[in-house]
Amino acid sequence: MSRGIPLSANNDGAYGACSALDSPPTEPEDKHECFDVRGKWKFLQGRLLVNFDGRLSLMNGANELLPTEQVHEQAVYEVVKESLELVKGKNPVPNF
Repeated sequence: MSRGIPLSANNDGAYGACSALDSPPTEPEDKHECFDVRGKWKFLQGRLLVNFDGRLSLMNGANELLPTEQVHEQAVYEVVKESLELVKGKNPVPNF
């Protein structure tokens, strides 16, 4: 069975984490990681191209919220041995 390619992630509905980044600072215990990444895909010359845009604000090992990073990435996939494999770039969608 093949696994899918993650094309988007948004956890704002769960914690309001991304919305909280747009408002005045909150108490440290109220801070959560923000995932707001969207991918737009198309096929070109036998390859799957996915352009990702959005933002990520992740926690470090000390449970501190890192500065928000803007996401502008491209991932290129092609069929290798009957499955899509990443051959160029990276997929910034976080795993849950």
